Amino acid sequence: MEIEQRDKLAELIFDIKDTIKDGQYKALMETLGKKEVEPDLENMRMVKLQYIDCTHIDAYDYLTECETEMCIRSDEHSDEMGEFKQERIHRVVKTQIVEIHRESDDDWCRLSEALEDSRLHLNQLAIFRKNMPHVSRPGSCFIYINDKRWIHPLKYTVLDKKEN
Repeated sequence: MEIEQRDKLAELIFDIKDTIKDGQYKALMETLGKKEVEPDLENMRMVKLQYIDCTHIDAYDYLTECETEMCIRSDEHSDEMGEFKQERIHRVVKTQIVEIHRESDDDWCRLSEALEDSRLHLNQLAIFRKNMPHVSRPGSCFIYINDKRWIHPLKYTVLDKKEN
């Protein structure tokens, strides 16, 4: 059960706690509060990732060389052109199926390359999982891809496991 669903269910039970016995209420809340078993990442082969892909659009990327020089010379435009602005962030929710590999760390590539190849190292999946939002850590963590791109992990689903 998802953490958000458990929290919503706990709120509903709290609202009706006066109509049920104390022992039943306590048992229900303890059952809802139990942590899910940590998944065994070692046996995963195929995983579906869901994340928000964010790209900061720099206005200078769309100007010709002449236009860029004019903006740099003009004091009134130079400050706001290079500034980081929320309205220049392009956000896309992406779903991607990736293969999990366990090759040596020498074969590790950057996350951007791994996502392009749809092939993540086991440690990269662990980093993705660690940066997913949780109730205990509100807000979304991000994973840096490069100076203009980052992702916010949302969810992963195991599609295929290695047979023992």
